[in-house]
Amino acid sequence: MFLEELPEVDVVAIPVGGGGLSTGIAIAIKQQKPEVDIYGVEAASAASMKASLEAGRVKKVEGLDTVCDGIAVKQPGRLTFNIARNLLTNVATVKELEVTRTLFLLLERAKIVVEPAGCVGLAAFQHGHIDIKEKNAVAVLSGGNIDMSFMSRVVEKELFRLGRNVRIKGVILDRVGSLNQVLTMVAESGVSVIEIVQDRFDPDIAPNKNELKMVLEVPDESAVKNLFRLFKKASLEFEIYDD
Repeated sequence: MFLEELPEVDVVAIPVGGGGLSTGIAIAIKQQKPEVDIYGVEAASAASMKASLEAGRVKKVEGLDTVCDGIAVKQPGRLTFNIARNLLTNVATVKELEVTRTLFLLLERAKIVVEPAGCVGLAAFQHGHIDIKEKNAVAVLSGGNIDMSFMSRVVEKELFRLGRNVRIKGVILDRVGSLNQVLTMVAESGVSVIEIVQDRFDPDIAPNKNELKMVLEVPDESAVKNLFRLFKKASLEFEIYDD
């Protein structure tokens, strides 16, 4: 157990579904270090253990809607509920985007594949739902059952949120060489084109022009600024937009 590697641990966060994992770990920790604060963590939209602890009885919740399907449980077990209310310090909840941002962090920084349900403990730390200031904290990561298409959507959304992929659009002349001029400036700025679309049929754009939309991969913010300086110098009006 991690207590052997980090005996001075102060806080532990564990994913909670039915409660088996969290209460099992809680029993083992409390036997060795009863002073450790142990938090269960649930998805905010599937927080049956939290609702049960607040009600003082096993409570059923409806309308589960979360990417954390591994812990999307309508109600905790009665045995685990009784153990949880005696051993858990509290139950924290995390939002969907907080979970996926932590998932992305684990992928990029630690090169670890963790399913959404398995990283809620770290998400609670990362987003301030459990106080770990000046404390030794451990988040239990559990499960790697994640669909590749879902993972790709998480990565794509985070790249746009972090500004490492951007969408731009503008109007250019509909004549030979116009597109090439734009692409030359894109190359000079140091960014890469992921996708490009020309719309020649928009009735709100003059017949001698067309709208150009591009998805760009950018190394840093300065590259985008450099690109827009080149556009301005060439009297081209482009803007960043959200799809």
